[in-house]
Parts: sequence; C-alpha cells; structure tokens
Amino acid sequence: MGNRVPLRSSLLSALSEERPMSAKEIVASTGLDEKRVWDGLYYWWNRGLILRSERPIFDNAEVFKGRRGMSRNTRSYYLYLKKRARSAD
Repeated sequence: MGNRVPLRSSLLSALSEERPMSAKEIVASTGLDEKRVWDGLYYWWNRGLILRSERPIFDNAEVFKGRRGMSRNTRSYYLYLKKRARSAD
C-alpha cells in the first residue's frame, strides 16, 4: 500500500479557493483518480458539505481532425464550491 491521501481533505483543500471549480479542474489540481473525485464530490454534495450548481453548464468544443474535418462535442459539467461555515451571531 502506498501513501493514500484522504479524499475529503484533498477535495476540501482544492475547493478552499473562493471560486467554483469543475470536476476536471479538481482532478488536475489534486492529481487524484477521476472516479475517486467524482464519487467524493457526489458523496459530500449529498451530505451538504459542498455546494453544486443547480443546472449543468454546457461547453461546445470543436477540434480539427485533419482530413476528417471538424469534430464537434458538447460537454456538460457542474461547478462545485466549499460550503461556508455559519458564523454564530
């Protein structure tokens, strides 16, 4: 067994920045496996520790494929943000 970083601490440290991030951005910043990140985001979103955008964002991408022409893809994704702790007033 290697050194496994706990998923919760990795996700929360990546989301500690004050800007929403997609799952791909979190994978790139933490270096964790995509499946682990997606499962962790869904798990902590269901438990209310992180926030997710209400509706997915759709991104159109065009890639030139040489003689085959242009390849067009539409990708949908959500943005995630760490939930702020309530302050005691």
